[in-house]
Amino acid sequence: MFWTQFKLMLRNLRRNKLHSAINIFGLAIALTLVLLLSSYVSNEVSVDAFHANKDRIYRVHGDNIETFAPPFGQYILENIAEAESYTRTFRIDGTLTYNDKKFESGNCLLADSTFFSIFSFPLLVGDASQVLEAKESAVLSESFAKKIFGNTNPVGESFNFSGKNFVVSGIYSDFKDNTHFVKPNMILNFLMLPRIWGNGDEGADYFLQDYGNSSFGLYVLAHKNSNLKAHEAELLEKVKEFYWVFQNGRSKEIYFTPLEDVYFNLSALDYVGTRQGNKKFLNILALIALSIVIIAAINYINLSITQSVKRTKEVAIKKIIGSMRWSIVRQFLMESTVVSFISTVLAILLTIIVLPEFNKLVNTDFSFSDIFNNGFLLRSCLVVFVTGLVAGLVPSLILSGFNSVETLKGIPSRLKNSFGQKAMVVFQYTVSIVLIVVVAFIMKQNNYMKNYDLGFDKDHTFYIRMTDDTNKQKNAFRNELMKIPGVQAVSFCNDFPGGPINNQSFVYNEKPQSFDQFRVDTAFFSALGIPLKNKISVTDNIRGEDKFALVLNKTGVNELELEAPYNEFKLYDNMVKISEVVEDMNFRSLYQKPRPTMFMLRDMNWAPYVLVRGSGGNLSAILERTKAVFKELSPSDPLVLNFIDDALNSAYQKEERTAKIVGYFAIFAILISSLGIFALASYTAQNRRKEIGVRKVNGAQITQVVGLLNMNFIKWVIVAFLIATPVAWFATNKWLENFAYRTHLSWSIFVLAGVLALGIALLTVSWQSWRAAARNPVESLRYE
Repeated sequence: MFWTQFKLMLRNLRRNKLHSAINIFGLAIALTLVLLLSSYVSNEVSVDAFHANKDRIYRVHGDNIETFAPPFGQYILENIAEAESYTRTFRIDGTLTYNDKKFESGNCLLADSTFFSIFSFPLLVGDASQVLEAKESAVLSESFAKKIFGNTNPVGESFNFSGKNFVVSGIYSDFKDNTHFVKPNMILNFLMLPRIWGNGDEGADYFLQDYGNSSFGLYVLAHKNSNLKAHEAELLEKVKEFYWVFQNGRSKEIYFTPLEDVYFNLSALDYVGTRQGNKKFLNILALIALSIVIIAAINYINLSITQSVKRTKEVAIKKIIGSMRWSIVRQFLMESTVVSFISTVLAILLTIIVLPEFNKLVNTDFSFSDIFNNGFLLRSCLVVFVTGLVAGLVPSLILSGFNSVETLKGIPSRLKNSFGQKAMVVFQYTVSIVLIVVVAFIMKQNNYMKNYDLGFDKDHTFYIRMTDDTNKQKNAFRNELMKIPGVQAVSFCNDFPGGPINNQSFVYNEKPQSFDQFRVDTAFFSALGIPLKNKISVTDNIRGEDKFALVLNKTGVNELELEAPYNEFKLYDNMVKISEVVEDMNFRSLYQKPRPTMFMLRDMNWAPYVLVRGSGGNLSAILERTKAVFKELSPSDPLVLNFIDDALNSAYQKEERTAKIVGYFAIFAILISSLGIFALASYTAQNRRKEIGVRKVNGAQITQVVGLLNMNFIKWVIVAFLIATPVAWFATNKWLENFAYRTHLSWSIFVLAGVLALGIALLTVSWQSWRAAARNPVESLRYE
């Protein structure tokens, strides 16, 4: 019996080659997306799940602060019995020197000696409890160790980083994408940070005990079977007595965030050396992927029902000679399962082909072994089973439920005029139109943000990271750069737009203040094309040996509630003069309004960065000459150079990636929908061939027949547009709420999406309609 049904299934697939091909390839495309995205989503939701202590690790947060002062971890350890240990984290970069060769360090993480005991990152060489024990310890990633030392074992080797000597004490496997830490090239002992910053022993001791600088990540490991979160309120009351972060309403809460929630904690976007995921984005991807699978399944159901016109008599005869309904359902389920299996095999092959491009699209580095694991096989089997079940069950139940006598007399009217099929077409094109609109608005918003007037010229200025050699010859460096034709300004600075921005927190008139602070020289505004009204001297304010001029933006003045002429205000214990008030500028991304900002203009004796402003028409020549000047003064150091606009636009890479992902989904949704409507048009034309023949015999023109057949589908695409428009409007409006500055909702995009979907449907249907209309009517009426 089974073998007979199997042969019958193969015969049906061969007889309906076009429909079978559409089903298989439509399902294969949809399943490829599902298999890739399920791997991506599975990886995202399992971030940090591999740590042995995952249930006992917490990251410390406040309601208005994400990083803390160096001694805070020790205070928690001494005052909360449930705390077992802690590690502080901080991210830096710099230049590494080994055997007179210099290398760009890339991302470098500083952490306490407990880091590898708290977290379970695999060590290839070294003991987790000792590898960071020595103050000068350095643990390198496997790939970075090979880059610096080749294939030799580097443990025990010395190198210089940022002017300090370190000894390689261990090697760890490169971090994968299943952790919230940004992949570091090396991990150094946190105790070396004050020395890297140039502090002596006394300065280092003060730094480690001082609560003034709250810039460091903090993770706490709890004892087994303990509850750290129960101590949040108690700890908050204690630290209010001495920690300025929690005084004057600056931060009103302390949170111990479980490690499993850290990756998706979007309130900590600036947490040092980490990256964040977005559960909403994952849910959107899953919803879109599910929609595409439903579209593919709808195609299968529609095509199965349309083919049932040929199979109604087959089913009726089987029932008359004694076949049970379940036997007929099983036959259809077998066919759909085999088609689903073939599609899944094809989808696996497509997955292998597109994996490199998928990695670029979602910013991952999945290997074949990461994708094709036991979970992947399980998902594949589940997809085959569910798709086969759903796609085969609906048409089988419909066909097997017809009255046999009625079926032998002719095609049941329910098959000729199936509202369900039309509803499915509406659903397919509704999803497609919504995706087109969403993609268009994401692209429109990205373009809006990139071209928004930020209040300064970001297009003609680039920055270079300074080295010891260029800092020692700073005046010569400036002079040589200014000699380059087209260079308009050179500025040395600690902070710049798109780069690191320091925070200055203080209390003014009993109100806590938080300002962005830029420590720059007097050429900073010229480098960014910002005119100043007054001539400013760095001796405008003197606090001891600290000479600086102070410039505030208008938001800062409003926050301080100062009134014109804005002469001075009290900063900490000193009255400082305001040299000038400038318009607000967007130095951060357009997700937020401009923050209160102060510019401290001073003589930069040592600077981490230099800004160079060039003329727009000669930038390439300026860049080449700048690189040559840098190499003359600092021949052995790697050059780190980037444009300000690129640094700022990097904040919008997530939206660009989202637009690409949704864009690909939209393309595939339209493609699969078009395959389905193509097959339905073929069926409709075949089912109405006698009607078409009669119309042509009575004088109907080909264009009239084509229009008649097309309207049968076009009206449902129009219905889909009417449904999709409010859905797309709601989705895009909610998404735009994430931005402080956003483009407006344009109805032209909705119309364009509808026209595009309608045009694709017309092109798809018209070919079949024309073939049917152009056929000789005698062939259709020969047997009537």
